[in-house]
Amino acid sequence: MDDREGLLAVKKAERMSIQIYSSRSLMGAAAAVQVGEYMRRLLEEKDRRVRMVFAAAPSQSELYEGLVREQGIDWSRVEAFHMDEYIGLDSAAPQSFGTYLTARLFSRVKPGRVELLDGMADVAADIVSFRREGARLKLLDCWKNGVKSRCSVE
Repeated sequence: MDDREGLLAVKKAERMSIQIYSSRSLMGAAAAVQVGEYMRRLLEEKDRRVRMVFAAAPSQSELYEGLVREQGIDWSRVEAFHMDEYIGLDSAAPQSFGTYLTARLFSRVKPGRVELLDGMADVAADIVSFRREGARLKLLDCWKNGVKSRCSVE
């Protein structure tokens, strides 16, 4: 897919390019092309691993479907994180954000590492663990709501 298919307008807001598409499905497909290009570019570096944070929301469904179709991404070198979960909800529950991401993306592309939050775990301990892991990782390569950015973990 050409990431310009269905593109109606491009607007600028400071350094951000806002792209307006004729449909949600075309917008998601275009975002997947752009994310895929960025991932492949990062993965060109020998021994490079890409760390990404994935949102668990129906608004991301078209993006994830497009990422599944993207060719040439070495998903075994991708470390996937999800950063929101319902407290007190079993990770096997169909309403779990981890279940959502696993069904729509992770089980289909097979990232080398997937870190899912456990809604039944001790939240305070998870925060400490995440901060410790985040300090080790330094920065995450990520996309947030379709916008490429560097995400620091503090």
